[in-house]
Amino acid sequence: MRVEAPRASCGDGIAMGRPPRRPRLLIMAYACSPYQGSEAGIGWHAAIQAAANCDTWVICEKHKFEREIQRYIDENGAPAGLRFIFLPERSWAAIAWRLPGAGYVSYNLWQRRACRLAARLNSEIRFDLIHHVNIIGFREPGYLWKLGVPFVWGPVGGTQNYPWRFIPEAGVGWGFAEATRNLMNSLQFRFSPRVRKAARASAMVLAANSRGQCDFRR
Repeated sequence: MRVEAPRASCGDGIAMGRPPRRPRLLIMAYACSPYQGSEAGIGWHAAIQAAANCDTWVICEKHKFEREIQRYIDENGAPAGLRFIFLPERSWAAIAWRLPGAGYVSYNLWQRRACRLAARLNSEIRFDLIHHVNIIGFREPGYLWKLGVPFVWGPVGGTQNYPWRFIPEAGVGWGFAEATRNLMNSLQFRFSPRVRKAARASAMVLAANSRGQCDFRR
């Protein structure tokens, strides 16, 4: 990710001999942990790498990740230039994530609240860039692309389908599940207004793989 600092003005301290301020970046990483892989690992490493070049704020979920991040900070010190804001899901979210499809309802509501929080932060901090890192599935791009700040979305995945010719080999149960997912993928990717709006509003979309790159380009 390439980020350039805005041109300095007297207010940035150039007239007094101070260096220009670093770019200000907001990362949306629902999942973020130094001790996990997958989504949480992606969120953590994106934040650490960004903080090397930007003053970075990270919004992540409180109940699942605050304890591990705080443990890391207690053992290693706070990473320079990096601040975490923990936003909890609702109390019923743990049950929702165990039910097919219900987890996305909880996640969507969390993203709505996260957007309101981000808007308040932006009014105070004035971010130069916003990066929606995860959850990486294309179905939920969040809402930060609405804030009028240059927006990066990705890595984005989940557009690839299970090969239809292999459906019979998956058995009745898994075959039905994969066929259903294929249909939902095709419908949501092509017709979800928010997915299309988020993609169009993005300064850059980072695809998780070449299949997603082709799908988004098309």
